[in-house]
Amino acid sequence: MDAAMFDDGSMRLGMVGRDSNGSVVVVSCKRDVRIRSMEEAEAKVVVVGLEVALRMGIEKVHIETDSLIVVNELNGRTPRRNYLGVLIDDIIHVLSSFVSSCCSHVKRGGNTVAHLCARLCTRRGNEVVYVTDFPQAILSLA
Repeated sequence: MDAAMFDDGSMRLGMVGRDSNGSVVVVSCKRDVRIRSMEEAEAKVVVVGLEVALRMGIEKVHIETDSLIVVNELNGRTPRRNYLGVLIDDIIHVLSSFVSSCCSHVKRGGNTVAHLCARLCTRRGNEVVYVTDFPQAILSLA
């Protein structure tokens, strides 16, 4: 899961879901102009990705993000009382719907597929979800 910020102030959120064999099973992107910081965007993409996983009936999730702030907050290390904290609470609430979940930090270089997915989303406010016929650019990196 990753987010990208653009010159017009918009954020684009990208998520790539894989099965236990590492094969791509879902790709999702969403454009959002209401997010004010990268930390908020990184948390928001986790919320969006988890909601997609729930709609697909996925029961077990392993969140990978290049945001150490989000990972630390989800693991209870740095509580905040701001909008980022609200998003973290949203993530924790959605995670309770899964049979099992975990969250880990990946280096930015390990998150290139999700970052590309975020950059592919072009329409404001629209969410695009692929469960078949994935964009070739995504498949070539995956």
